[in-house]
Amino acid sequence: MRDTVLGKLSYDQKMERWNVPLPREYKNARCSIYTEPASLQQLLVPMREIISNIEVSVENAKSIACDALLKTKNQSWIDENEEEVTSDEFMENLELSSLNMEQDGSLTFYFRDGDMFWGHYVEVSIQENGAYTNANLVG
Repeated sequence: MRDTVLGKLSYDQKMERWNVPLPREYKNARCSIYTEPASLQQLLVPMREIISNIEVSVENAKSIACDALLKTKNQSWIDENEEEVTSDEFMENLELSSLNMEQDGSLTFYFRDGDMFWGHYVEVSIQENGAYTNANLVG
């Protein structure tokens, strides 16, 4: 399927997801919409908005992660000779790994942690209405 904003979407029947291309600067990341083909159209509008503003969307998710996890990093995940991480450093260390949209329109951003949390991923969940749900370490 080809979308005028998103480009060529491919359906992975085994995973029941649509693979959505991301701009070149996110070449190491994956973007997916988890829905059946019959339900795709209703999710294209919010996904177009996110992809059209991907830099802002990613920075907002990084900011949410920083607000939720910076204190944890500096109190519990710091080596003896390591200096505390600033909020700018924290956000710079995060690299988008994947962006997933669920059938209800909610989003989950996954970031590589830049080894701040010994290789765990940072997960940021956002409700379909744009409200932040949580930020966690996973994996």
